[in-house]
Amino acid sequence: HTAVANEIEKQPIDLRILVDISRSVRTSLPDNQHLDAIRMLIQQLPENSRAGIWTYGKYVNYLVKQGPVSKFWRKNAVAQIQRIRSVAAHRNIEAALGKAAYDLARPIKGYQKVLLLISSGGMQISDVKSENQLAEERVRIELLPKLRAAGYQIHTIALNPDTDNNLMVDLAKETGGFSFVLESSQDIYRYSQMLAQWVAPANSLPLIDRQFAVD
Repeated sequence: HTAVANEIEKQPIDLRILVDISRSVRTSLPDNQHLDAIRMLIQQLPENSRAGIWTYGKYVNYLVKQGPVSKFWRKNAVAQIQRIRSVAAHRNIEAALGKAAYDLARPIKGYQKVLLLISSGGMQISDVKSENQLAEERVRIELLPKLRAAGYQIHTIALNPDTDNNLMVDLAKETGGFSFVLESSQDIYRYSQMLAQWVAPANSLPLIDRQFAVD
């Protein structure tokens, strides 16, 4: 690590969570374990951090406004997460990344900029394979270099090991993030806990049987 990299790592987190709401999520995790894991993650975010949540199918919805993490923010986030339904026909990762990096040209200073991309597969903006390939190329050639240059770090969680997750893996690899592929539904809790320990090691709590205890 350089001195600059070490200084960035000491900064509070600016986390943007992107949640796939395509119908394929219901096949991968029919009991919505990923939503439980997101709730646990946001409960462990320190109050000097910022966070926001977007959902995406063909279009992107700004579910929880990006802002300082507080008791009110957490309460609102939990309420909104409970309303998430996986009903979309498509999965537009390109649009999700673009919307969540809304301040790409003028990022907020003093924070580590982190995107957490949760998806049940690769790019699927339509039922036409060539259109999906073009969209993936745009992300790799046009969007990813901009995100990397602006200091964004991308962590990815692939909910289905049987789909094409190469884009997810490469997004994380090219930005110095973590890339997880679920082999079982229970993996989501372990991975979210690992991310929580990375985001806020002093605030994270041991996870036992999908739960954590607070004194």
